[in-house]
Amino acid sequence: MQILEKIPVALVGCGTLGSLVAAELNKGSAGPYALIVALDASPEKTAAVAATSGGKACSTLDELLAAKPRYVIEAATAQVFKSIALPVLRSGADLVVLSAGALVDDEFVGALRREAKELGRIVHIASGAIGAFDLAQAAKAAGGLTCRMETEKPPSGLEGAPYLKGRALSKESAEVLFEGSAREAIAAFPKNVNVVTAMSFATMGVDSVRASIISNPARTLNKHSIVLEGAFGRAKCEIEIRPSPENPRSSMLAAYSVVALLRKLTDPIRY
Repeated sequence: MQILEKIPVALVGCGTLGSLVAAELNKGSAGPYALIVALDASPEKTAAVAATSGGKACSTLDELLAAKPRYVIEAATAQVFKSIALPVLRSGADLVVLSAGALVDDEFVGALRREAKELGRIVHIASGAIGAFDLAQAAKAAGGLTCRMETEKPPSGLEGAPYLKGRALSKESAEVLFEGSAREAIAAFPKNVNVVTAMSFATMGVDSVRASIISNPARTLNKHSIVLEGAFGRAKCEIEIRPSPENPRSSMLAAYSVVALLRKLTDPIRY
């Protein structure tokens, strides 16, 4: 029986989602990978992930990249993604990214695309808390596509967003908090609607995709609705996802989307 050599990976972001990704890597759920180094703004979180994975806790990005990981998984924030992206690619690693909100920055995306192309590296955007990307990209290829998204969460999943300016959300009634472009949505709710940016990037762009954000105290699951219309016809996809118990702004499915992506990278037959 052939024994597969494990692929070295690094993790940047050891919070709720990063810790779950690390646990699945340790179990082998993602395939033949070994988490060799980890980094987080919190030394305590970094140490906790490193202790359970058998990897090394790093205090700087340079220290992490010196370990020569094949893939660097980002499970932190859009700001962290933007700060590590080019150094990671220049180190010879590919990126696996959860914080798709950074993709609203056109200058950053342009630099990222140029650097990856010149270096022969790849940036893999995980699907996060939604799906339907294959459908959306096929619909885009058919032409004439429009895309609308609606995100509905309980108040705990939206409170603290810059757009609210400290305002408490109603615990009794639903309210539409925001309607506008995907670019505006991610600026207003940077920690809550990465899914909107991801779908926009896969389809018509952040200025063309329309987004609505709703606070609904009756909801226990986060709900995302995607409506695609174009030359192919019409499609509507509704996804209801359990939020993370530790962080209601995040969905556990996002971590498992990284696991699924990593499994695909080592599978000779891919969907």
